[in-house]
Amino acid sequence: MGLSSDIVLMIGGFMRAIVLLFILCVGQVHGNVIDEIFQRRQLELADAYWFAGQRYIELNKVEIGRAMQARARQLVNNYRPPNERETLDGSMSVAPAPVEVALPQISQEEIARRTAEGNRIVRIQFNRLLRGFLMEETNTLASGIFNTLDVPQLGSIVKSELNARLNALFGQYEIDALGLDDLIVSESITVERVEGTTDDYILNVTLSPNAPNYLKERPWWANSLSLYFVREGNSWLLRAISKN
Repeated sequence: MGLSSDIVLMIGGFMRAIVLLFILCVGQVHGNVIDEIFQRRQLELADAYWFAGQRYIELNKVEIGRAMQARARQLVNNYRPPNERETLDGSMSVAPAPVEVALPQISQEEIARRTAEGNRIVRIQFNRLLRGFLMEETNTLASGIFNTLDVPQLGSIVKSELNARLNALFGQYEIDALGLDDLIVSESITVERVEGTTDDYILNVTLSPNAPNYLKERPWWANSLSLYFVREGNSWLLRAISKN
């Protein structure tokens, strides 16, 4: 005796509900694993920024170091450095078991390619900044600078304040009468990738001994500078300046 059509439909609906529930459960578990992987990687990246920043602070490049540690706090909400996380409750924290997931490995050739590309673009950005300064183009300068810029003795400057300072400088002196040799020693430029970060770079440059006194008297002027460029999208922006 066959089953009635109503019973068949009921059984079919029941089976579809079970399959849907299984898919939802598996999807939720998979989503939780992906979220956990992302959070772990963000924390690892934030830690890398924090430790890199600490190294630069110890090298007396305080502005760059603080900018790197600010990046760590931006990557993870309520970020705490590892030493603070370990002593937060008065005991050593126990790291959760790692999630075993096969992640694609980046070849040495790809790392070299990315490094060369970043090096090239950072140099282009630096030349843009120089051109904007020598041509007294505030907008060109602003487009190559991060939302805030850490500067020796001036602290963290937002763009509006930076623009006001630049316009005051351009209004007082004929910056557009200067040449490149009045600012930097071109052959001194070197670029290095900051290990452990998302393709951030430090550009080192010797400043010109022929610079006018009104530039040499600026709080950020020194024999040489280190400029910290951070990656934003497909470009790199100046984030901090430290004296060498």
